[in-house]
Amino acid sequence: MPAAGADAVSTSRRAPTLTRSSPSRPLAALAVAVALAVATTAAAAEPLALTTRRVPLNPEVPEAVQVGALVYRGGLVLRSTHPRFGGLSGLTVAADGRLIAVSDRGVWIGFRPVVASGRLVGVAEATIDPILDGNGLALAGRATDAEAVIALRHATFVAFEQDHRLWRYPAAPGHVGGIAKATMPIPERRALAANGGFEATTALGGGRILMVAEEPAADGGDHPGWIVAGDRAFALSYAPTGLFKPTEFARLKNGDVLALERRFTALGGFAARVQRIARAAIKPGARLVGRELARIEPPLIVDNYEAMAAQPAPEGGHHIFIASDDNFRSLQHTVLLLFHLPD
Repeated sequence: MPAAGADAVSTSRRAPTLTRSSPSRPLAALAVAVALAVATTAAAAEPLALTTRRVPLNPEVPEAVQVGALVYRGGLVLRSTHPRFGGLSGLTVAADGRLIAVSDRGVWIGFRPVVASGRLVGVAEATIDPILDGNGLALAGRATDAEAVIALRHATFVAFEQDHRLWRYPAAPGHVGGIAKATMPIPERRALAANGGFEATTALGGGRILMVAEEPAADGGDHPGWIVAGDRAFALSYAPTGLFKPTEFARLKNGDVLALERRFTALGGFAARVQRIARAAIKPGARLVGRELARIEPPLIVDNYEAMAAQPAPEGGHHIFIASDDNFRSLQHTVLLLFHLPD
């Protein structure tokens, strides 16, 4: 991970030093050759056949487009017969404009959103390929649970839960993936719930990464988080509000951060909320408190929204993409929504 500039984070606080380690290398020449062959194959992502169905924001009022500060620009239900499609838990915008998602099943899923007359009408150039470990082998077992992805110019970072970790991947032209180049142990990872790791993650600029755990440190308490800079991590916390829990962050061009939060109850089902955190508030030792921009709950289209990405919009403001994790269950769907957030 690139080191932060001297003014990126305060060094007056004591910060734990993260031990950087390289993923283990095969000991035998044959294993090295196999890993290289796998990596070469993975560099050409497998085409993915997707079908789409357009959905309104509010099925009861199909012409409705406003939800809080967000303006609806179209939504799709994505389907595929590929056995590993689904489980989208992290979303980012690659340098070439494609959306790159990571899945609970340890795969990269990429596609180009098709926007016509300002509305999301389809997807194109869809691909799927396995996330690899440091030996160039596809992830398996508990190691597959990828929950967040950050695509930078020179590297891509993926955060995993179950086996909590942050891995760095090369940012090859036209392809996000490759062999993991370095691992970054998560501070206090053993204290995190197995299914409550760092789903909310984004780059802050200056070589810094913001990470907040989905589950609070204690019932009713704050969610633990860190600003990771180089080999150090600076603690902060995220304030909960009601039953909502953070599942994704996305950074805006002015440095503010959007937080996607999810709520689930047996009676009410799923709901989601988008909050905005001011850039100036994001610093070591801070308690992050968001300002609500929008709430997506019935009768609006709801699902298990876990992934979000932001990119500057041609008309000003930002395009905000939100995607759902279908948990590979027949009663849930992979939904992709597009909103516009004015400046």
